[in-house]
Amino acid sequence: MHGRPTPPPAAESAALLADPPRLYARWRALLAEHHHLHGPEAAAALGVPEAALLDSATGRGNRPLAGALADILAPVADWGRVLLAARNRLGVHLNVMARAGLEGQGAELRLRGERHEARLATTGIARIDLFEELDGHGRTVSLNWFDSQGHAIGRLFLMSKDGREVAWPHLLSFAQARPTTAWTPGTAPPPPLLLLPGVHEAAAMPADDLGVAAWATAAILCCDHAGGMELGMAGPGAAVVYRGPLGTVSHTPPAAHATDLLCKLHARPAAATAVFGIGEHGLSVRTAEGGELRLVPQGEGAPAWRERVQQRARALKASTETA
Repeated sequence: MHGRPTPPPAAESAALLADPPRLYARWRALLAEHHHLHGPEAAAALGVPEAALLDSATGRGNRPLAGALADILAPVADWGRVLLAARNRLGVHLNVMARAGLEGQGAELRLRGERHEARLATTGIARIDLFEELDGHGRTVSLNWFDSQGHAIGRLFLMSKDGREVAWPHLLSFAQARPTTAWTPGTAPPPPLLLLPGVHEAAAMPADDLGVAAWATAAILCCDHAGGMELGMAGPGAAVVYRGPLGTVSHTPPAAHATDLLCKLHARPAAATAVFGIGEHGLSVRTAEGGELRLVPQGEGAPAWRERVQQRARALKASTETA
């Protein structure tokens, strides 16, 4: 989330898009220099849509899939531990789910685990890719689905070795043979903006001059001051909620992080445009596009949580002004 390479000029990015082998080579060279750079960050660094990166890897670990998302994910409960990634402009919400159950048909699917609930749109998907990569960390297998502009809607990593072996024949049955061609944007409508499960009455942010970014940063950094959190992220095509502890927080400006064994939030609070109070103690951080990051404290510490966030926001604002 920080220390990302600077994107090249637009003309160079356009030339990379028109030449998939060259794009793939630049991507690999970038990863060799920045070992922990993830797909979205690599795409941004090269100035191309993330779907174009995977398209350039077709035949080199990437396989385009033909089929409906519901059919591809149907046996997900047999795949053991999976990691579902949801994004909006604020950042990424990573959720580790064991034996996730899939429900629903038509325009929306629901993926449920013991501590997680996800809504996944099936409309607005332009392509689905099965990506296999071997690196210093071992074998990584992921399902990735994108809108017509090449933006990632959702991503599911298969974390269990046994689960990958079970899933592999099923996933390969959807693979389609296609030569690597220059990726081009489509004209299909974007995926719908999904809302988080549950209903919370929203109120305007408490009246003060702390600023939205300070409130959003402080809320994330106070996730460890409650017995547990209802942490949700919603954006185009996906909305995911985790309910449980978030015992580790850190601040690496401009990013803020809250993590535990089954959930990791990596956020850039500067992307927030509004903060609302929700329910008795929670906060809802919003983006201009309608994306949401919801933080609702649970259990011990919940009644005093919002006041603690306000105090932390004041400290952050003061440190910024004196820096």
